[in-house]
Amino acid sequence: MSMISLGDAAARLGLSPEAIGEWAKKGLLHVHSVVTPGDVPPAFVGLVARDQQVDEEELAQVVESLGWLQVSAEDWDDDEGE
Repeated sequence: MSMISLGDAAARLGLSPEAIGEWAKKGLLHVHSVVTPGDVPPAFVGLVARDQQVDEEELAQVVESLGWLQVSAEDWDDDEGE
């Protein structure tokens, strides 16, 4: 499982990190809060902001599914006009 930050995921797709966050709110994608060991003294782990990351494979699956849904919707719209 290869993890990337929300910012990196958004940049790869040409979206905002908020858009990726919306996918997570809709249950399409899991967002993981990560603290890299050694970055923060153990006594402060609960007090620091954590980096939010997504699994690259899961992200690819969501993008593919959303792409197919978009293509299907466009085809449906084209068929209705005939």
